[in-house]
Amino acid sequence: MKKWQLQHWDAVGAFLHGDIDTEIYMEMPEGYEKPGYVYCLAKSLYGLKQAPRIWYQSVKRSLQSLGFHVSQADNCIFYRSDCVICVYVDDFLAAGEDDTLAQIFQQLSEQLKLRNLGFPKQFLGIEFVRHGNQLISIHQAQYI
Repeated sequence: MKKWQLQHWDAVGAFLHGDIDTEIYMEMPEGYEKPGYVYCLAKSLYGLKQAPRIWYQSVKRSLQSLGFHVSQADNCIFYRSDCVICVYVDDFLAAGEDDTLAQIFQQLSEQLKLRNLGFPKQFLGIEFVRHGNQLISIHQAQYI
């Protein structure tokens, strides 16, 4: 309807971005340990049960700092008048004008280290097909 473009962005090392809000101590893995020492984590790690929540809070904070609001229907949908972003773990599906998407990507990638994967071929089991510059059709992805 608005003839917006779609882009697929991927966060590099997503669960390593967030600051931990509680003290978490751990022993070092075999081969790196010093007997009698434990270490306090300064950042989130993959495998922590808190890691997904910490990552979501980082994404939410970053998008809100750019003027986005969280959808009341789904807290993984962020919107403002010129753009809508769907977040699924470390994947972002962004819809907006080309210039707007470029600006948001640049600002957001400074905070979250993103890769622009271009036009999405598939996202959450949905196949996207572009017809020319303005028409996009969506289909349920066919898995073989």
